[in-house]
Amino acid sequence: MFVFDNKVVSFKTYFYKKLELNYASRELAHLFELTFFYLKGWEKITLRLNANEALSESELLKLNDVVKRLDKNEPIQHIFNQSEFYGLSFYVDKNVLVPRQETEELVDLILQNLRHQKVLLDIGTGTGCIPISVGANSPYLKLLGLDISKPALEIAKKNALKNKVKLNLIHQNILMLDSLSIIDEKIDIIVSNPPYITESEKKIMAENVLAYDPHLALFVKNDAPLIFYNKIAELAFQKLEVGGELYFEVNEFFGDDTQQLVKNKGFKNVKLIQDINQKDRFIYAVK
Repeated sequence: MFVFDNKVVSFKTYFYKKLELNYASRELAHLFELTFFYLKGWEKITLRLNANEALSESELLKLNDVVKRLDKNEPIQHIFNQSEFYGLSFYVDKNVLVPRQETEELVDLILQNLRHQKVLLDIGTGTGCIPISVGANSPYLKLLGLDISKPALEIAKKNALKNKVKLNLIHQNILMLDSLSIIDEKIDIIVSNPPYITESEKKIMAENVLAYDPHLALFVKNDAPLIFYNKIAELAFQKLEVGGELYFEVNEFFGDDTQQLVKNKGFKNVKLIQDINQKDRFIYAVK
């Protein structure tokens, strides 16, 4: 129990009263559920049943710390160093983006199209959430993850071990490569969710994203919004086997432009696919 306004209140009342000015009611309810999932392992139903259960001293201290950090808009996934994605648990911290729900749809798309492909390369792998989630559902695939950030690659390695998936990691700046000859294998699938938010879009972004997510993984210059797509599509067309597939997650404001860019690189059957919110979000193409 907690004291709020000189009254003894439940942990739920304390949580809501302390944070109700910072978050909309639906988001606050989600944060409350996540807090107790991470803190106690409680699912929604268990949380409702145990809403008045006493917490241990260490749990009370942790809850108080969580509330203070949420009050500063720190992502709850960073507070607990944990994020759920595609039914798996991933370690996260300030060095990687928290996996987004839309990206689960990208994993779905890859899995739906899988036939007899053998090797998948994820460019800008971050947490490793894309190849690890695909690999957890397709254990016969060889998985490669490339990233410019050494700390991110360490996290991807940790997540691969955590989820018992083998992921081969490559430290490279994709923009500095003339080819993907550094990779010996023939590649059947290349996927990337690269930085795609323009600097001008910062003004419409959530404060916690700007303050806590790594800008290296988020932003591109206003005058070069498709710089990563241009380079990756070029390298992918060189490296992919005939019939190999290219998948992108894209900026909703540049969907048509990205689709045309991929067509211009020589790919066929280039599709622009909307996410669950009817926003242009994914590109699928075949060499």
